[in-house]
Amino acid sequence: MIITGGTDGFGKGLALHYLRQGAHVVAIGSTAGKGEALLAEAEAEAEALAGRATFVRADLTSLAACRGVVDRLAADHPVVDKLILCAQRYRLLGGRATTGEGFEHSFALAYLSRFVLSHGLHDVLRAARRPVVMNVGTPGVPLGRIHWDDLQLTRGGRPSTRERGSAPSHLGEVADQ
Repeated sequence: MIITGGTDGFGKGLALHYLRQGAHVVAIGSTAGKGEALLAEAEAEAEALAGRATFVRADLTSLAACRGVVDRLAADHPVVDKLILCAQRYRLLGGRATTGEGFEHSFALAYLSRFVLSHGLHDVLRAARRPVVMNVGTPGVPLGRIHWDDLQLTRGGRPSTRERGSAPSHLGEVADQ
């Protein structure tokens, strides 16, 4: 099983839960220290858990990094039964932030990375008997509106929508289905 955002918050909780249930878990996160802490916590809990946990450090706001993660995971894991997409980073204060590739930060993390990972891992997911892709939204954040004509909020949008950028992109995924 693969969990983005698997080193913190809800994702970390899911990683530890599934490790305790006997699963092999690949936790993807952007912070090496949090990944090491997850592995240490799993090892401290039981030696058997540590052998089933793997940490992959990746900046999922980068499409190039997402593609690299897909290539690595597909090569290392020919069958993936679950892909749990939890990675989020709240940007509640400040102005619009862009990634090195020029995408609005929250749009890149909450929508583009999930698209690249879920579609890129399609074949290894289909190899599983009953594959599951779980897209975890942002709990407790009021939904903004989707700016269909300006998905990257280059023209500003309302600050409340821009600053809660992940909420509109999660809603957009639901609207597309």
